[in-house]
Amino acid sequence: MKIPMPRGDRLTAVIATGVVAVLGVAAVVVGVGVSSASPKLADVGAWLWSSARGAVVHANGLSGRVDGRIENVAKPGSHLKVDFVLKAKNPAGEGQSTASATADLTYPRQAYQNANNDQTDTIIRPGTGKTGEVGRIPKGQYRSITVICQLRGDSVTESESGETSVVWDRIEWNGGVGYLSDTLMKTPRGGFPAAPLFQCDD
Repeated sequence: MKIPMPRGDRLTAVIATGVVAVLGVAAVVVGVGVSSASPKLADVGAWLWSSARGAVVHANGLSGRVDGRIENVAKPGSHLKVDFVLKAKNPAGEGQSTASATADLTYPRQAYQNANNDQTDTIIRPGTGKTGEVGRIPKGQYRSITVICQLRGDSVTESESGETSVVWDRIEWNGGVGYLSDTLMKTPRGGFPAAPLFQCDD
């Protein structure tokens, strides 16, 4: 039975596609086609954290489609990887070689420099609002900052550039996370999320 995938499951769909690619490449390396592998790739899959909060979904190993869902589960850790080991087997016998691969299911993080920091310190926020502080970048200082993903929050108009945006960047900060208005980062522009960044779905 085909289970519809919510529009918010963008990250899960991308991950599922990656899982299928990994399995397919592994099968080629082992030396058998998809149709001759046993167990069939159709029987191989992975349970993935869904961008729909509180759910884990099962990605079918052949089609990449979501074919199962468990609701109301605790969120897994932010660093999630799936390991695959395939072994060739067909009516002629079983091969001794195996192919291994790992699918990294974390957000594809990107490093960018902060921007517009010539007038006052840049304050790192605890969330997507203009209150609270978890750290700051001294005035005039520019550094490379790792952006995890993007999300919407309070509208901010940056006085130095005049740019207004509701986009916020979740960043790595002092071993944890913090948030910066996108007006204070030299991230790509032109969309939400701005490729190659992903939308924060958790």
